[in-house]
Amino acid sequence: MKEVAFKLIKELHDELIAIVNAAQSTGDTDSGFERLKRWKARAVMKIADEINPIEGTNLGKKQKWSFRMGDPAGNLVDEAQMYDNCVVRRSRQG
Repeated sequence: MKEVAFKLIKELHDELIAIVNAAQSTGDTDSGFERLKRWKARAVMKIADEINPIEGTNLGKKQKWSFRMGDPAGNLVDEAQMYDNCVVRRSRQG
């Protein structure tokens, strides 16, 4: 079970990095936020199915309530980091 969880967490982490990198390289933060939204929906389902339903629900409840004015790229990075921290924290708790 732990091996499956670590593999999934690594996969989700790598996907987040790819989303942020693509948005930063193209400057298309609208697409970046849309991809991030879809990533979160998939991640919630995968975590709930493969690790623990409660953990999937916890990720689903995560929302970023503060934003930087005029910095959509920074906001995208912040939100991705928030999700990544939530997911990676699970791997450290075992």
